[in-house]
Amino acid sequence: PFFGPQQGVGVYATVSRPEFRLIQKDGTVITSGDFIQVNRMGNPVFNEALVALEDKDNYNVTSPVDDAQFAVYAENSELAGLINFVYGTEFVTSGRDDLVAVFIPDVLRVVTTTGPVTLAGQDGFSRLGFIGGDLTDGISSGWPNGRRFGDDVIDVALTAVASGPSYDPIVVVGDNVAANDALYNQVFPYGGTPNAGTFNRKDPTGIVGDVNGDGQVDFVDLLTVLAAFGTGIPGG
Repeated sequence: PFFGPQQGVGVYATVSRPEFRLIQKDGTVITSGDFIQVNRMGNPVFNEALVALEDKDNYNVTSPVDDAQFAVYAENSELAGLINFVYGTEFVTSGRDDLVAVFIPDVLRVVTTTGPVTLAGQDGFSRLGFIGGDLTDGISSGWPNGRRFGDDVIDVALTAVASGPSYDPIVVVGDNVAANDALYNQVFPYGGTPNAGTFNRKDPTGIVGDVNGDGQVDFVDLLTVLAAFGTGIPGG
């Protein structure tokens, strides 16, 4: 229903592992049995943020053809309720057919009737897709129409939760992370260069994460960061 019949494709991915895994005393690993599905993903944030904890494992072992059982988590958004509880907002928490249309079944949909879309770094690109006015032939150039490098799927999802079902007005909500810390490539494989491990010193005069400059990364640095942390929720 989101794109209409015969207008797009839907994609999802799964992770499976052998049913049995035996580690011997010498460290040798022996696997046996059928491959069992243990995880899957279509759209970002659905299982992570919308599906209730009690059903997350059930979601991971099923397929999109059975996703009607999870529609309640899109229609009655627990995330909207949590945001309302914490920040005193009044986002709509039930009757969210707009979210059902995006997430059920949970496959990443791509409209196949539009021309090429703008990419990160090109003129006209917006990390917020349709929310930022980045449209191609009247359809969002980014998620939930596919997913481009640079699409801020967290902010788009939070904004949809906050603004729907009417989207009038659109309430932009975010996590205060507006961009990646590495540039995206314009050629394959398109992704930015990964950081080289967990200890990634970018400033030779100090340690990454050493907020108070005492030469070590510790709980005091975490407290400093938390004290300075802002929220994208209006009035937060």
